[in-house]
Amino acid sequence: MTQVIRICPLAGLLAIGKRSRRRRATSRDPERTRELLLQAAFQEMCRSGFRSADLDAILAAAGVTKGALYYHFDNKKALGYAVVDEVIASNLRQKSRPYGMPRTPSMDWCALFSPNR
Repeated sequence: MTQVIRICPLAGLLAIGKRSRRRRATSRDPERTRELLLQAAFQEMCRSGFRSADLDAILAAAGVTKGALYYHFDNKKALGYAVVDEVIASNLRQKSRPYGMPRTPSMDWCALFSPNR
């Protein structure tokens, strides 16, 4: 008995239409990503306050994904604490007098803590 194998003519078309779903390898720098998030969050929080700070605006300013944000920080509150601990505290140390007092007590807080000043 002879066996007949039939090949579907559409099978070749389906194989041609498939594309590789492999993504291009990107260089990841977690420290740089975290720094971008902290700086963007600082600017957004100075502009609109902590409660009104928009995570989507922070993500857009930093140029990172929401997954990157939640990789580094558990939630918005953790991001806020990190901004205070890492951005504001380090900027205050750089701009304070030897005794730890700001130059003038009436300075605008965001201007005082801004890394650009």
